[in-house]
Amino acid sequence: MFGNNDKNNEENNEKTQEKAENSAKKYKIDEKTAEIEFNNFCEMWSIDNDTNEMNEEDKANFEKQKSVLVKAFRKGLLILDRENRSLVYTISERSEKAGEIVKMKGMKGSDLMAADRYKENDLVHKTQSVIASMANVPVSFISSLDMSDLNVLQSCMILFTQG
Repeated sequence: MFGNNDKNNEENNEKTQEKAENSAKKYKIDEKTAEIEFNNFCEMWSIDNDTNEMNEEDKANFEKQKSVLVKAFRKGLLILDRENRSLVYTISERSEKAGEIVKMKGMKGSDLMAADRYKENDLVHKTQSVIASMANVPVSFISSLDMSDLNVLQSCMILFTQG
């Protein structure tokens, strides 16, 4: 009976250590540094990140987008290029475009106008066309991405609209 507890504790310790090692491999920077980068991103594009002044719905939406971007910063996929005032995103290994770079320099009126090419109910086309315009890539490039990559780019777009 006592031997099983020791064995279970040893197995739990091994699993905990394995999770920590996998987490270390998964992330290139710590969460605090990623949060600082996110705040720098917000400051660079005048995005309001003061959740104290947001209603509950806006706060929940903001926190959702923030979480996606902080995770991308932590993985080293998203980089804030201060010199060129742009966000640089490296497409993850999940997409057929793995390793390719997408740069976003914020949002302009012409980026929003890219959505006008599609019918009112074509919301996915509209969203992807705005992202493509912001990244200066064809819509077909954006539409070929894995959802994990698309979610990062979409979170950037959503936050740029709040700037």
